[in-house]
Amino acid sequence: MLTDKDLELSNIKGISEVFNQRIYKYVGYEDAIKYVLIDKNTLKFSSPNDFNDPFDCYEGFVNFSNVPPSATLDDTAKRLLDRSIVKEASSRTKQVLNDRRTRLNFFKEQKKDYRVSCFSKVYDEVLMWSHYANKHTGVCIGFEFPIEPLPKDFIVFPVVYKDSVQPFDVYANPFRIILHWIITKSHHWKYEKEVRAIIKNDSRKLLNDGNNYYYVIEKDWIKEIVFGCKVSDKVVEKTIKLIRKNGFKNILIKRMFINPDNFSLEENIIADIQNYKNKVK
Repeated sequence: MLTDKDLELSNIKGISEVFNQRIYKYVGYEDAIKYVLIDKNTLKFSSPNDFNDPFDCYEGFVNFSNVPPSATLDDTAKRLLDRSIVKEASSRTKQVLNDRRTRLNFFKEQKKDYRVSCFSKVYDEVLMWSHYANKHTGVCIGFEFPIEPLPKDFIVFPVVYKDSVQPFDVYANPFRIILHWIITKSHHWKYEKEVRAIIKNDSRKLLNDGNNYYYVIEKDWIKEIVFGCKVSDKVVEKTIKLIRKNGFKNILIKRMFINPDNFSLEENIIADIQNYKNKVK
């Protein structure tokens, strides 16, 4: 679990872009109903090992070349373990960091200890709908994470896109090293405008169903639901009724439509749920 000191350190450039700002999660319809909106009210967190980008959480983002040959766990690993997201060192982590020849495997090993939930700053990206919302038959859910009270188990940061691999020195700020490792991606993915929620997989609020991890969320974090352009009228109407019956309020409901003049999507507001009442515009 993150410490108060870690959360203080997290107040660097970028945090204002995501807290109290709306960010969006593209998801298939069935998963949205089952896991997020109706049945369980959770967010899915995945292992970086399951991501489709081979450079995701790439160990090359951290530079170990300046570590002196005489370095021990106390003066190298301690920087990464005591005041960082890593916090608690497993026996395998200590073994890796005590062996100079295998230190480069440290961050490769850390992929086993983290879970990430991915969002976007936009809800109208055609490729995102195609890749992550079941080919436009799913939904895009708008979240706002409050900076006060800040969720104590995870942090949220926008992804930083780079044109080249730029390693961060291991002797720099430990929080920044871990953060750099987790939120740096290639410029090829820039169109996603990604934002990441990051959590340790030992959080007490994480539910494990075998392969995936789910974090219980507050309903008032959900501010917007956007239906894909291929979702039927019947499904839209059914979902609005479910939302109205399940304790949500102050939610804007939209639907995407194909722009007939170019290769883009346009939105249309179809409902505004206020205080559990559905007001169709």
